[in-house]
Amino acid sequence: MTSEQQRIAIAEACGWQIIKATHHAKPPNGEWQYLYRIPNYLNDLNAMHEAWQTLTPSQKTRFESELYSVVIGQADYNRNDDSPYITNATAAQRAEAFLRTIDKWTTNQNEA
Repeated sequence: MTSEQQRIAIAEACGWQIIKATHHAKPPNGEWQYLYRIPNYLNDLNAMHEAWQTLTPSQKTRFESELYSVVIGQADYNRNDDSPYITNATAAQRAEAFLRTIDKWTTNQNEA
């Protein structure tokens, strides 16, 4: 997914209304504005925290698992001082885990 596709998918999951043809977006309980005004989820940990708060308890459990997979990877994991920690996950890693959690992640950039 492109970064724009990711931002739009997360915004929609958080209740934003998106009209791609006119480049407009409306946040929940807000006014219509230009699409570029949606939060920069891939670079803003605060925005990703707000997105995370929209998940159900069972989705939050899945999110932890997805985040672990994104940060640590599927390789054998042996914790040592050089191992990555999910608590240090970047906003982009959290965005990917969020999209995987809600089954919106795709590696095909033509999909969205």
